Amino acid sequence: MGHTSRTEIARTKARLVETGLVDTDAEVSGVGRPRHRLVLGDSVPDGATGADLLARGRAALCE
Repeated sequence: MGHTSRTEIARTKARLVETGLVDTDAEVSGVGRPRHRLVLGDSVPDGATGADLLARGRAALCE
C-alpha cells in the first residue's frame, strides 16, 4: 500500500468538488480550524448506485 502526500489528497478533493460529485460541510468544533466533512454533491442523481458514483469519480480524476 502506497503513501500519498497531503497536497495530492487536497488536489483530488478539489477535483471531485469541482465536478459536483462531492461537497464539503464545515463542522465547527470549538477553537481552531473547522473540520470538513465530505458529502454527496447536488449533481448526484437520486438512486445512483455505488458503481455509478465510482465511475463518475474515476472519470473526474482521469481528466
